Amino acid sequence: MPITKPTRPEPQHLKLEDLGDYSFAGTSLAVVGYPIGHSLSPLMHGAALDYIAQENPEFQEWVYQRIEAPAERLGEVIDICREKGFRGLNLTIPHKEVVLKYIPPSERVKKMGAGNTVIFGEHDSVENTDGFGMQHALKHDLGVELKGAEIVLMGAGGAARAAAVQCLESGCSKLWIANRSKERLQKLITDLTALQSGSSVIEPLMFEDFANPAWSESSLLVNATSIGLNVEDTLPFQPESMRSFTAVFDMVYKAQDTLMVRHAKSMGVNAADGLSMLAYQGVKSLSYWAALNDNQFAQVSDIMLRVLKDAIGRK
Repeated sequence: MPITKPTRPEPQHLKLEDLGDYSFAGTSLAVVGYPIGHSLSPLMHGAALDYIAQENPEFQEWVYQRIEAPAERLGEVIDICREKGFRGLNLTIPHKEVVLKYIPPSERVKKMGAGNTVIFGEHDSVENTDGFGMQHALKHDLGVELKGAEIVLMGAGGAARAAAVQCLESGCSKLWIANRSKERLQKLITDLTALQSGSSVIEPLMFEDFANPAWSESSLLVNATSIGLNVEDTLPFQPESMRSFTAVFDMVYKAQDTLMVRHAKSMGVNAADGLSMLAYQGVKSLSYWAALNDNQFAQVSDIMLRVLKDAIGRK
């Protein structure tokens, strides 16, 4: 079905000081970050709303905005958006952990230590769709299931914690976690072990151990660090070590292959970046606000990914 031109106004880039005068007769959504000008969320959510509005004209009266505010002002943003009748918010850096101070998290979000989706209602709630996005991107791009998988996860920050919880809840058989900082690594493993209710095994890993892998040839490598965002970045292990994995998934994405994806492909290893993850976490967020049916969910996922690829110039 072709996407028709929307009748709603174009999304705005709002600062905190703009919100007091904000007015929109329809339903408002927004992504909040600092900075936020680079966010592709309004593009993909706008395209999704265009599509579902063809079946339900009500969605022509929905708009998805950008809001720029520092972490220490997030509480004000939440209060104003609630008062203005916003349906929900997506949160990006630096707000994913801060939001838990303002909206009581579910047990699952507590485990992840971060939330990226606010749902306003009689009882406001916050969800985390990043793990969902990663799991579905792995299946879509690499044909990999988390259940029963052996996984080596790079990182010990917020993104790594959410990914680790998703892996454990999905029933991975073993989870190795690698990080440069031993202190942060041990803290994450201690936290995860305390939260773990399944049979998955969690172990720390040093990057020098990549040369002598303890995992099977069907294992998965997941990068949940920012390695590869800067042109001067280098891998914390010898690239040849990636031959020991059946697939490599990098949460970082660029128009061209990321550093890790490029090295993995040169070794003949199946690899993908995080662009699909962005699309899948986005459609999951939208489903909380718009109650998408199964067909809409599938179609919107495809539309969001297509829009993202177009936006960064990828075929």
